[in-house]
Amino acid sequence: MQHKSLLLLSLMLSCLPAFAKTPDASDQGQYVLLNIKTHQPSAMYMRFSQKNGQWQMDQKQGQQSWQASCRQQEPCRLHTSEPNQVRHFITALPKEWQQYDVGCIHNQAFAFCRVDHQNRRAYWFIGLVAGKPQAIPVNRIN
Repeated sequence: MQHKSLLLLSLMLSCLPAFAKTPDASDQGQYVLLNIKTHQPSAMYMRFSQKNGQWQMDQKQGQQSWQASCRQQEPCRLHTSEPNQVRHFITALPKEWQQYDVGCIHNQAFAFCRVDHQNRRAYWFIGLVAGKPQAIPVNRIN
């Protein structure tokens, strides 16, 4: 009986999405939000960096200067997302993306997620303020 229970548990866990490592130092860089329908770059840019292990985000519109956006103060402070939070965030992703390895950092307003699949990475910005999470694809530009 115990063997059957372990087998059933193993099968159930294999059906769940895997969770990637949380974004790490290799994910520091500049990103551009993409239009949800056309996947063309928008004029909204984000720059993620770490200072003393704490994630920070700057943003800019078009050719404007970078502006500090999220630093170490609450409620904007970025936190490593727990698996149950990641499961909630990925409900916003298209179904075909939900099966891949996902890891995120987040605050009260958004999550920034890395999706790993076959040695490739993709990134998503997930808005959290409108009740249901809203996913926006993101391109890394450097």
